[in-house]
Amino acid sequence: MFTRRKFLTVGTYALVLARARLSTPSSAVIDAQAEQTLEFESRHLKVLAGVMDVIIPAADGMPSATAAGAVSYLANLCRQYPTIQTELRRFLDSVNRESVAKFHTEFDSRSENQRIHVLKSLEDQAATAFSAFVAYVYEAYYTRPQVLGLITCREQLEKPDELELLLAPVRAMKPSTREER
Repeated sequence: MFTRRKFLTVGTYALVLARARLSTPSSAVIDAQAEQTLEFESRHLKVLAGVMDVIIPAADGMPSATAAGAVSYLANLCRQYPTIQTELRRFLDSVNRESVAKFHTEFDSRSENQRIHVLKSLEDQAATAFSAFVAYVYEAYYTRPQVLGLITCREQLEKPDELELLLAPVRAMKPSTREER
C-alpha cells in the first residue's frame, strides 16, 4: 500500500530520471560541442582585454575589467555556451576590421583615444552587437567578488539623540491591540 509520501517520492524520482534521460545529449552532439568550444586565440584575448579596459577602465580606486578578472569570466562563459563564444569572436573580429579600416593597424596596438574612436564608430554601425558585448562586460565585471566588495554601501550610523527623536512619536502611541472588557 502506497502512502501519500511514498507516492510523491517515487513520482519525484521518476520525473528526475525522465528529465535526465531527455536532457542527456548523444555522443555526436557532445563531440560537435567540443569542437566549437575551443579556447580563444591569443589575438582574440588581446582585443578582448583591450576593449574591456576601454569600456571599464581603472578609476577612483576601482580595478579595470581585466584587473578584476573579467577576461577569465568570459572565457569560462564561452566554454559553457558556444553561441556566446561565436558572438564574441564575431564582435572582436569586427573591432579589428574597424581598427584596420580607420588606422591601418590592429586594435591592440592603438592608443587609448584611437581605441575609443574605433568603439564609438562600431557602436554607430553595429549597435545591437555592441550593446550585447557591453552587457557581457558588465556581467563579467560586476559579478566579480573583488568588485562587489568595493561597491558595497556603508551605512552611516546616526547619532543616538536623532534616533530617539524618531522613535518618540511611536513610543507615545497607545497599543494597537484590542483591550478586553
